[in-house]
Amino acid sequence: MWRSSGYEDLTSLVVADGRCFFAEKDRHTLHCLDAETGEAKWLYVAGGRIDSPPTVSNGPCVFGTRNGLVYCLRTTDGQLVWCFRGARRDRRLFS
Repeated sequence: MWRSSGYEDLTSLVVADGRCFFAEKDRHTLHCLDAETGEAKWLYVAGGRIDSPPTVSNGPCVFGTRNGLVYCLRTTDGQLVWCFRGARRDRRLFS
């Protein structure tokens, strides 16, 4: 059993294919760790806040961000496969 520290405000953990996937919501970052050792495999910084855990099914890792984008990453190395705007319009407000 291993523990990992240094992460803040996390989504639920998803375990698939010997890897653990989770996001740091406020850092817009998706992480992948080795499920056996806890070693960091890769991380991906998205263009917006990630509020929910990713979905991993038959290889790719898919997740959405608060700015309306949906991302698909390769689980092996975290490289972007595709990205599209799932929301009709970008309706973010800044103050």
